[in-house]
Amino acid sequence: MFGRSFVSKGGSRCCGLATDGRSLDVPLLDHDRRAPEAVFDELSHVERHPAWASPKADMTMEQVAGDGPGPGAEYRSTGIFTKSRVSADLTVTAYRPSSAFTIRLLQHQDGKKDAWYQHVYTLTRQGTGTLVEKETDGSINPSGPCPRRTRDQEGRDDLAHQPEAPRRVPLSTLRAVIDPRIDEDALRTQRLGRLQAAMRARSLEACLLFSEPNVRYATGAITMPIWSMSTFTRCAVVPADGAPILFEHPNSIHRVDGVDVRPMHAWEFYDDAETHAERFASEAVAAVRELGVGSGPVAVDRLGTPGFLALQRAGLTLVDASVATQEAREVKTAEEIALFRLNGPLVVDALGEFETALAPGVTERELFAVYAGGVLKRGGEYLATNTVCSGPNTNPWRAEATDRAVAEGDLVYIDTDTVSLGGCFFCVSRTFVCGDVGPTPAQRATYDAAFEWVLGMTGLVRPGMTCAELAAAAPIVPERYRAQRYEVMIHSVGLEEESPSVCHPQDVQSNPDRVIQSGMVLVVETYMGAVGDDHGVKLGDVVLVTDEGPEVLAPYPYARSFAPAGS
Repeated sequence: MFGRSFVSKGGSRCCGLATDGRSLDVPLLDHDRRAPEAVFDELSHVERHPAWASPKADMTMEQVAGDGPGPGAEYRSTGIFTKSRVSADLTVTAYRPSSAFTIRLLQHQDGKKDAWYQHVYTLTRQGTGTLVEKETDGSINPSGPCPRRTRDQEGRDDLAHQPEAPRRVPLSTLRAVIDPRIDEDALRTQRLGRLQAAMRARSLEACLLFSEPNVRYATGAITMPIWSMSTFTRCAVVPADGAPILFEHPNSIHRVDGVDVRPMHAWEFYDDAETHAERFASEAVAAVRELGVGSGPVAVDRLGTPGFLALQRAGLTLVDASVATQEAREVKTAEEIALFRLNGPLVVDALGEFETALAPGVTERELFAVYAGGVLKRGGEYLATNTVCSGPNTNPWRAEATDRAVAEGDLVYIDTDTVSLGGCFFCVSRTFVCGDVGPTPAQRATYDAAFEWVLGMTGLVRPGMTCAELAAAAPIVPERYRAQRYEVMIHSVGLEEESPSVCHPQDVQSNPDRVIQSGMVLVVETYMGAVGDDHGVKLGDVVLVTDEGPEVLAPYPYARSFAPAGS
């Protein structure tokens, strides 16, 4: 019986699990007189469960994987349910002796769709006995979304418990289409194809992805991206072949289309993170097994400690996913390239509004607001940093916008760090001089050095070169600027700042043999400012690597950038 649950508080009988998915009365477990250790031992021996069922069920149980009770143990059962022969494949997805035990099963019956069920047992010491709580979830279609839970529980822990789902609102009213010229289905499938090819090349059966850009890359779904980057409230289970499963914030499921989406049981924001992480782990492991993944390692990109420990206790071996995600994302698909080209004019227009607003007396934060507003009103998503600096704030590099009022003759630079339409990251840097004055000779010398370096480095970018070869051929940074040189000379972008990167010749190149390929989107950028000077210059462009040469995607004019504003 789907959805039935109970709390055993004493008496002579306890509701228990039948392996065909029904909840039945079972013989006395003595839970009111036995310690949690003994009750757990009885529950965890799944091969004993047929003894609990009615003799009419004619139930059998055979262990087919694992050595005795434990996480990952697998069983095969058969029985009679509503006068029909059924079978089920069972997996133990949570095994925490004396406290928690979860079974996930996939039920098969001739003439009907397969159904999955999950039974979660929680044991708590109560006096001389044990409080046994059981919760059952399930679905009539294992490829469909998990249903909402039905147990009335004091202190409900997520919105997946709501008894009635809200009526689905048409997706077109919930989010803007990226652009009619972009095939979003092709964008999603092309990205997923690259990721799964990289997984197969690395012999990875499954990835469990929490990083917001990785989740978006694999599923095409985006929900509260900035918030999602600092929490663990959504993730994707991606097999090496087949469709992924997205665990989404329960209140945001209605915004997702084109992917198998289920409510995420998060552990954050609760006092008892460990218990909630156990619930998450049992559902995640069940999804991994549902996708046909065996006992091999699961690749993870980032994970909070409670979730990490819960997955380990559930029997998963975790490895790093970055070897596959970085390889997949470094070369852009055809739709991604079209999307980057679509975004270039948006960044150029917003930079134009920024330069127009530059005048003595305006503050750095006001200038940043002009640029951010220009991006957002054109459909951009958010800004990763707020790098607008003026006058003495331009040296050293790595300051952000303040309430400093810009003075005439100040250098002012912006690093856009823009996540634009469809998630495309644009890291374009320009430096301006404020007011109706020209730059000082010192400002001009610094700017000219940076300008010549960026043009020279950009001209070197072409397919077939290695990162080491690019580093060796790079223009020389003048000695007076080397102490405060930018972290790298080149780095990739996509849905965020990505790999590969090219380090300065005097720095260690971590990937000397990485080959630059057509279809990569790279940022060529520099910061030049001498130690102790009163100014610095930041310049950089986003370029698409093509067989014909580098294509600057947001070509805001350099000459106009350094001329007096308004000229």
